[in-house]
Amino acid sequence: MFVYSETINAFMLRMKKRFKEILTYELGMRFSGDHFFHRQSYHYVQFAAFERSGVQQMLAYFDSELKLIAFNKLLVYSAKDALISDILRHEVAHLMVFLDYGVVDEMHGREFQAVCQRYGWNRESIMRASSSLEVENQNIVGDLESERVLDKVQKLLALAGSSNAHEAELAMLRANQLLLKHNLKFLSAKERVAASDLIYCDQVLRAKRKSAKLNAIARILGCFFVAPIFSYKGEGVSLEVTGSRTNVEFAKYVAAFLDRELERLWEDSRKLLHCGGLRARNSFMTGVAYGFKEKLQSSQQQDVSKEDSLALTVFQKRLQEDLKVVYTRITSSYSSASIDQLGLGLGKAAGKKLTIHPGVGDKGGCSPLLFLE
Repeated sequence: MFVYSETINAFMLRMKKRFKEILTYELGMRFSGDHFFHRQSYHYVQFAAFERSGVQQMLAYFDSELKLIAFNKLLVYSAKDALISDILRHEVAHLMVFLDYGVVDEMHGREFQAVCQRYGWNRESIMRASSSLEVENQNIVGDLESERVLDKVQKLLALAGSSNAHEAELAMLRANQLLLKHNLKFLSAKERVAASDLIYCDQVLRAKRKSAKLNAIARILGCFFVAPIFSYKGEGVSLEVTGSRTNVEFAKYVAAFLDRELERLWEDSRKLLHCGGLRARNSFMTGVAYGFKEKLQSSQQQDVSKEDSLALTVFQKRLQEDLKVVYTRITSSYSSASIDQLGLGLGKAAGKKLTIHPGVGDKGGCSPLLFLE
């Protein structure tokens, strides 16, 4: 999961500058803006910080598909500059292996060794940079409050899978109420220090192209206190969400469930249509999002006081502000596709009956749809 804050963004600016220095003075490459020239082509590398749970922490990695070097957020706060520079050299070596040999050498084999030898990076701190910082107990990722909330939500969503429609509906609405209270509690806490306020971001789904189903999932996720956005990094399109750790984790589970459930709902409903073509399918998916949103908003209006309603408006505004920290260029997009009224109506009816009941832990107010250039 990627994380962002003003402190982390400042760290990334340092890494970009150091990256340019290493490639210019140690590898002898030239730059044009932020792009470097190598093997008759210009290349651009992105930088990000990530958070990952577990006792044995990965300190950094190179993603060949995204052309991205990612650093563990622990390095931002606890590592010395010399060590960070060697970790960056280590990941640059992985980058050069990919550019020169067309392979991803995760095991530090012959190609990786050859690149390190070529540039005189023979120090142990570079060759084994990803395992040179001992991560201690206090650095293990864990958010007890988040885990407690997700555990309670898990139990409620298990009930939402009940064959009793009324019981399932009630359980899902109670799960949403729990998340609502958690976020209102977050808002009422002492004002956070901007520099240490982490913004979490993760990819929840990926597809070859944007579709009505992906749009519907994004709209539904926007009702669960995250900001969904479509990103076109690498091939295809990815649906990403930003928000608090708890909300992003929950959105991942909901997205995995909806990816399967919306297909099932469509298969059950298409037999009622005279023609189950693409126009009807797209309208159905749009209707599901509308129907679910109407049901959830109706429930929230009954459960939320006027004061809390204003607080949620502030919360949605903060989500949009956080997006600007994570993404520098954002555009809005609106669809003008024709609507099949029967498909839309069936979708709305299905959306009002939809209950979300993924098992939390499975792999696997509403925000506007936004797009990353």
